[in-house]
Amino acid sequence: MTTKSRGQSSSEAARYDDGLGCDRASCPESTRALFGTSEAFLASVIENMPTVVFVKDARTGRFILINRAGEDLLGLPRSAIIGMTDHDLFAKEEAERFVARDRRAMQSGEPQVIDEEPIHTPHNGIRCLRTRVIAVRDTDGHPHLLLGISEDITEQKVAGERMRYMAHHDGLTSLANRALFRQQLDAAMSEFRRTGRKVTLFFFDLDGFKKINDTLGHPTGDALLRMLADRLRKCAGEGDIVARLGGDEFAIVHPASPTAKDDTALAGEIVQRVSKPYDIGGHRLTVTASVGISQSSEICSDSERMLRNSDVALYRAKEGGRNSFRFYDPSMDRHLEEKRARELAIRNALGRGEFEVHYQPFVGVSNQRICGLEALLRWRHPEEGLLPPSDFIPVAEEAGLISTLGEWVLRKACADAAQWPVYIGLAVNISPSQCTPALAQTVMSALASSRLSPGQLELEITESALLHDTSTTVSVLHQLRGLGVKIAMDDFGTGYSSLSYLRSFPFDKIKIDKSFVQDLLTDSDSLSIVRAVAGLGASFGVSTTAEGVETAEQFEQVRAAGCTYVQGFYFGRPVPIDEVFRALRERRAAIRKPGYA
Repeated sequence: MTTKSRGQSSSEAARYDDGLGCDRASCPESTRALFGTSEAFLASVIENMPTVVFVKDARTGRFILINRAGEDLLGLPRSAIIGMTDHDLFAKEEAERFVARDRRAMQSGEPQVIDEEPIHTPHNGIRCLRTRVIAVRDTDGHPHLLLGISEDITEQKVAGERMRYMAHHDGLTSLANRALFRQQLDAAMSEFRRTGRKVTLFFFDLDGFKKINDTLGHPTGDALLRMLADRLRKCAGEGDIVARLGGDEFAIVHPASPTAKDDTALAGEIVQRVSKPYDIGGHRLTVTASVGISQSSEICSDSERMLRNSDVALYRAKEGGRNSFRFYDPSMDRHLEEKRARELAIRNALGRGEFEVHYQPFVGVSNQRICGLEALLRWRHPEEGLLPPSDFIPVAEEAGLISTLGEWVLRKACADAAQWPVYIGLAVNISPSQCTPALAQTVMSALASSRLSPGQLELEITESALLHDTSTTVSVLHQLRGLGVKIAMDDFGTGYSSLSYLRSFPFDKIKIDKSFVQDLLTDSDSLSIVRAVAGLGASFGVSTTAEGVETAEQFEQVRAAGCTYVQGFYFGRPVPIDEVFRALRERRAAIRKPGYA
């Protein structure tokens, strides 16, 4: 409806009677054709709008108009809606809510907007609407009609709720994710500071999971994690938060309550449930959990401290043999400080030149003459003296220094070997972290700078190196073989996949682990294993080295078993390069004296 403004002639007002705000005389022919049917045009627009449009009689509350979208929403024809009230169509509580909304619109004179309005429809179930209602007044200013527009936002709301859920939950296991975990831990610690309600944090990861993921593939690993999540839910109590923090790391926030499990009992249950076998895709798989536990106290009253303490306790659980749990105690801090001090000392030792390469000979069984020397790292500590690898390699691995140390050993050993006779080979151990595509380039660089013949170099890898990434590692080993470098499998027999790796890569040598050699004289099974491996090597055309030979009796046994080479204290201990050169000059043959140093 339009009203005439002051000073406006009747003819001028008539130009706008259509309410479209367009000068009829100036409109194009196509638009002017609409003016005779403007009501029909408006009705057509309303009818075809995707949102619900309804009109009610303000006095009686009866529906007098509803469009096709409204029919679709309610699942009723308009003939069943027109003339009805909210009480006729909806449940009492819901109808009264709609009536109250309409009353507010009439009384306030302002539009009433309800962003999320649930509605039980007769045939479409519960839907969620965003509704805007306004009262249309008559010429006397009294509410005459109620005009409403409702948008069905049910799918949007579901999608939004799903997005909010995914923002706080792990997509694989549906456990709480790191964000929700931290939020809940902060809330629990805040309540502890306010009320004294104690909180325990269990932080743990899986022992042996990486091997499963690498050997059987990520789908198998994912299936195991989903099964594990179900087990953890059964461990947790009503108020606990179980979270996957990423990879194979998990946590449980465990607030104290009269019905909550005892901390020790819950820790034991976690370890026990995790370690039960998992049957997946025809495989019976086993992993274990190492659990670190921190408890709130006066000196541990915030999330950061709880996280730190549980992490320290987890580290000690792993050091203690894994598949166990440890509660944090202050003495662990001293141990951690010692570890950090050792890590710093290793970093400094690299710069100060405190590391040395010692060499231990391996000899041919048939003639007992030196065939090669194995490079072994030693640390000449300024206070502790000469340290073996077991005293610093584990810390170096955790600190990410092992690749740097390994490259240094390779370059130093190649430079030393270039100075001894060409018929004496050089064996260098390669750590799992070195088995990357960059290894081939590193080896080529070390050979080029030292001018050592590739045929003199033998790289020793363990089964754990292959477990890192079999396809990549095998590809790198083939590149090295292409250069003329020999490849040996170290510690053969200690891993369950050793035989399968012999099929996947043509090794030049198998080194029999010293644990079998040391028991030769007392354990018939060890002797059988040595014989079997020697025979296996012969059938594959691969030489074999028996490690750890310390006595003449052991030497005779491995010779009778058919081994190609032997290595151990019986033929020489690891010595610095100067002593190697002196021994070679003096004896010009094999180092045969037992206990030679």
